[in-house]
Amino acid sequence: MRLKVLGPKNAARRIRVGFLGTGYIGDWHAKALSTVKGTSLVAVCDKALARARDFGSRHGAAHS
Repeated sequence: MRLKVLGPKNAARRIRVGFLGTGYIGDWHAKALSTVKGTSLVAVCDKALARARDFGSRHGAAHS
């Protein structure tokens, strides 16, 4: 696998992340993701809609 070095053209590009499932480990992953520069949590889903919406609002996801 070859890694691509991001140059000035791609430097401002954000990596958008979605989570499948919002169980207890999801909170750990969301906290870790928040420390990675250039990433954002944009979507979450869970079989329990209320849990997905709650998780999304706690972690700033636009779609849940």
